Amino acid sequence: MDKWLSHPTALKIVSAVIGVLLWAVVHFDPEAPPNTVASNMETKVIEAVKIVPIGMDESTHVLRSMEPSVVRILVRGTRTNLLSANEDEDYQVTVDLTGIVEGKYTLPLKVGQLPRGVELLEMSPNRTTVQVDALITKPFDVTIVTEGEPEDGYLAGTPVLHSDNRVEVTLPKDDMAKVDRVVARIDIAGADKSINVKRVPLIALDKQGNELTNAVIRPATAEVEIPITKEYKVVPLRIGLSGQLPEGLSISSFKPNVKEVKLFGPREALDKIDVYDGPSVNLSEITESGVIELTLNPGGAIQAVEPQKVTVQVEVVPMETRSLEKMPIEIDNVAEQFDATVIEPASGLVDLQVRGAPDILAKLQVKDVRVSVDADGLRAGRHKVELDVALPPFIELVSASVDSATVQITETAPVIVKPDEPAGPDPPANGEGESDGAADEKPNDHDGDGNTGETDEDGSDPPGTPGTGSPPDKNDPPASREPEEEAQTGT
Repeated sequence: MDKWLSHPTALKIVSAVIGVLLWAVVHFDPEAPPNTVASNMETKVIEAVKIVPIGMDESTHVLRSMEPSVVRILVRGTRTNLLSANEDEDYQVTVDLTGIVEGKYTLPLKVGQLPRGVELLEMSPNRTTVQVDALITKPFDVTIVTEGEPEDGYLAGTPVLHSDNRVEVTLPKDDMAKVDRVVARIDIAGADKSINVKRVPLIALDKQGNELTNAVIRPATAEVEIPITKEYKVVPLRIGLSGQLPEGLSISSFKPNVKEVKLFGPREALDKIDVYDGPSVNLSEITESGVIELTLNPGGAIQAVEPQKVTVQVEVVPMETRSLEKMPIEIDNVAEQFDATVIEPASGLVDLQVRGAPDILAKLQVKDVRVSVDADGLRAGRHKVELDVALPPFIELVSASVDSATVQITETAPVIVKPDEPAGPDPPANGEGESDGAADEKPNDHDGDGNTGETDEDGSDPPGTPGTGSPPDKNDPPASREPEEEAQTGT
């Protein structure tokens, strides 16, 4: 035995066994689970773990606020397990909102399943206060808002919403009262052709134009088209007529399928056009009722015309004649310093014979026909002026009882303004104090105005005296004229 203990190898083995026993005694934890070595466990503090609400019916309620929204947790585990865990994904704290209705609540928090080999030591705080609001839903119409301007020379047309124009907005009651409109914004800056966007996001705005970011809109997008066209102007279409219908025929109806056309071109050119003169219809080529097709061609600075073709429905019928009696003759363009009167015919009336389609003649009224003479440029005196007869379309003048009228032009009496007289004593009433000779002296007027009320030396009446052939004064009573009556007719 002594010999074995004195052997060097045996001493080394004994020393090694004693060392292992001493290490085990120092590191052994009697409270640790079996097979667990205390020196392998570590603790870790995880800050700002987000609280996740669960169990709430998001179609009827919304979480308005939650305070606090994060917590601090202390966990323990092996270094390997702690390092392998993802702090954002593997640690979860929840608050259960199942069955919660509108109101304010303080609720306990619960830690979700921890990573393998990690245990929770502490969580702070362990409760949170939540504010839950009820949601309401209201329908709104979608408004399309364009931003920017198209390229020069182009216009943005009326936006077209291809999807449903009605959407539903869901918000808490207080926020719903702020909603002013739901819009789809689309940028058209610099566009030179139509824009079609299939999914334009919809947003809810308040009256100040601020977006309500918590609004839930269903559907959330809309399909929008913005027509971009060249600048244009809509003007009336005027179709010309040329030639004459075959003898005995008249137009009863002349109806283009459009009354207005759209002209495209530079703004400067469009501003100068108030009516579009289309092609003319040659009446001599029309022998029966039918449809005429016309092509509208752009000209000058006008680049295009819409529509490019128009049709005219023409109805032709046998012609008839009608008499219009005692039509008054009107005088146009009399200078301000003159008065004008028709003195021949003395009645100032004329009889007309017109012809046209029977249905148009039957509807013809006196107010539809105008007989006039033009006094433009005429000076004082008598003038014979040709009559001008204005008739409705497709009515022709056959004859008139007179072709011209004699017009008397007289100067308007000037207004005499007396100069202010110096102040003096009031004149005596009833001519008292006036010289008797002043009233008796020189009964004849010698100042040249011829207005004494007596005959001139040659025995003729003074100018302007009724009953003579002298030109009437403007204050003389007018010559007797038959009352203007509504035209008598006859065929």
